[in-house]
Amino acid sequence: MPNAFKRISDADTLQRLIDAILVVGSDLELTQVLKKIVESAMELVSARYGALSVLSKDGTIQQFIPVGLNDDEIRAIGPPPIGRGVLSLLDMDLGPVRVDDVPSHPLSVGYPAMHPTMRSFLGVPISIQGEQFGRLYLTEKIGGGTFTPEDEDIVVALSTAAAAAIDKALLHVRLSDLTLLEERERIARDMHDTVIQRLFGVGLMLNGADRLGMSGEAVGRIEQVVEELDEIIRQVRSTIFHLSHPEHEGETIRSRLIGTIDEFSARAGIEVQYELPDSLDRVEATRAAEHLLFSLREALSNVARHAKATVVQISISCDDELVMRVTDNGVGIAEDAWNHTGMGLRNLRDRARLLGGRCSVEAREEGGTELVWSASAAAAMPQPVQGS
Repeated sequence: MPNAFKRISDADTLQRLIDAILVVGSDLELTQVLKKIVESAMELVSARYGALSVLSKDGTIQQFIPVGLNDDEIRAIGPPPIGRGVLSLLDMDLGPVRVDDVPSHPLSVGYPAMHPTMRSFLGVPISIQGEQFGRLYLTEKIGGGTFTPEDEDIVVALSTAAAAAIDKALLHVRLSDLTLLEERERIARDMHDTVIQRLFGVGLMLNGADRLGMSGEAVGRIEQVVEELDEIIRQVRSTIFHLSHPEHEGETIRSRLIGTIDEFSARAGIEVQYELPDSLDRVEATRAAEHLLFSLREALSNVARHAKATVVQISISCDDELVMRVTDNGVGIAEDAWNHTGMGLRNLRDRARLLGGRCSVEAREEGGTELVWSASAAAAMPQPVQGS
């Protein structure tokens, strides 16, 4: 940056550059910092359009921030550039790149149909601690003409100062994440030390209650309450786990289902055979995903408590609707099970109904039980975005 500053001889230009640097460094929110860099560079060199790309570790563009176009124009242009054509010159680590007329350049690959005309071009890499963070692009000099060597010096100086502002914003993000992680861990500890322990204590008291002389209805109600407490404890423990292990939040619904199956098989000592289709990934971003996971856990919990099974088969399909089948080779289920069941089956039924589906549990002719749980396509399939 010192050399770039020395080559800027005009005092007014130098003052505008310093003002721009102060503006860029005044914000800690990363996206706002990046946008201010583009806006400041455009103003300093009179560019009609500008953009900043953030690079991933493999050098591809992972974020693209355009300035000078409205939302409709951005949508009409289509996906952001991937670094072909004149932009590829910045891949060669040659430093700043100035092109007088992009369409006539030998590397030009043309513009998308709805892309505005951009002839003059100035591109500058942005590096942080010796590694390239991104690239700053400026196009279409206002009033015609091309970008000058002084324009290049100005943008190089700005980009060097901008790197420090970006580094500060990234540090702020890391510190914020650390604070959030510590707060999540504190909440998880509090939930475990208070909520879980108290619920568990209530369950123990109910289990240890003297039921002699109680009516069958009273005993049944106590058992239902104990089952409901067990379900609440399971859900709270799941919440605690994700609070204290945020790294697992990026897991797919498939990996979480498999994890649940593996854990059940290991703890219950029951062989599990399962079939999960590739199309299950479509459920990931829908409201049915969590319900599917909890319903599988509930179904397997019922098998462990009541079925006396040695083998469980799980099949999930998501063609016209999301359907989960859980079958076992156990002792079967009574025909009137819904009339005196605890909260487990009721929760399964309620979750299915909430998603426009259904839940049935029946004894199999060959022995054992089959549970069929479903959710409607509207709840389990990604919905198209309006206007796309």
